Amino acid sequence: MLGQRFAVGALAAIVISLSATIGEAEELHAITCIKNKTDALISFEIKYGSKGFSPQFLAAGYETYFYQLARHAEPMTIRYDADLNPGSAHRVTQTYVLKARNASGKSCVLGHIYGFEIDKATTLLRLYDDR
Repeated sequence: MLGQRFAVGALAAIVISLSATIGEAEELHAITCIKNKTDALISFEIKYGSKGFSPQFLAAGYETYFYQLARHAEPMTIRYDADLNPGSAHRVTQTYVLKARNASGKSCVLGHIYGFEIDKATTLLRLYDDR
């Protein structure tokens, strides 16, 4: 009787352990990180798949990340004004599809990293792929 209880307890522990491992595998996230390496507040827009763009802001020297469940991840697109002059008649809008990196956590360091910088030759805002 004691041996059966031990066997059932051991089996239950194995099942719980396996279900926790499977649960963690299901929680992979597609993560994209954006860093603002400029001295300016940057406004940009993000969209997932065919959904509309949503406005975002990133203060100078800060970073932010975006994540989706990896198994349901849609392409992520960024759009921003490269001349940093909102309302200007000569706006230079840049649009890019961003990459993501799959990870079990949710942080910038785990994601595919991009960095906003000012191009010294053109003085335009550029988004560089840091990975």
